Amino acid sequence: MPVTHGIEFTRIQVWLYTWIWLASSLVPVALEAMAGIYAVIALVLGARFLQWSYRLLRGKQVEAAWQTFKFSIRYLLCLFLALLLSLPVAIDNLLNLSFRHKCSYEPDYY
Repeated sequence: MPVTHGIEFTRIQVWLYTWIWLASSLVPVALEAMAGIYAVIALVLGARFLQWSYRLLRGKQVEAAWQTFKFSIRYLLCLFLALLLSLPVAIDNLLNLSFRHKCSYEPDYY
C-alpha cells in the first residue's frame, strides 16, 4: 500500500485498522460467547498493538513498520490461542444457558 498511496496514508490506515481489530476482537466478549481469560488477553494484546501502531503513526523509523508487522502476526497467533484456551468455558456457558432456558419454562395459563 505505501507504493500506491504513500507512506503517510498507510500509517493512518494501519492506525485505523488497529482500532477496528481491537473492536472486532472484543465482539465475542460483547456477545457473551467468550469471557474471562479471552477478554483479558484480547485487551492486553489490543493495547500493545495500538502502542505499536501509534509508534508507526508518529515515528519516522523504518524499523517501526517492521516491528508493527511482526507484532501483528504474534497478535493474531496469541488471539487465536486465547480463543482455543477459552473454548471449553464458552461451550460450558452456552450449554448451561440453553439448559436454564429449557428448565425455566412456566406456562402462561393460570
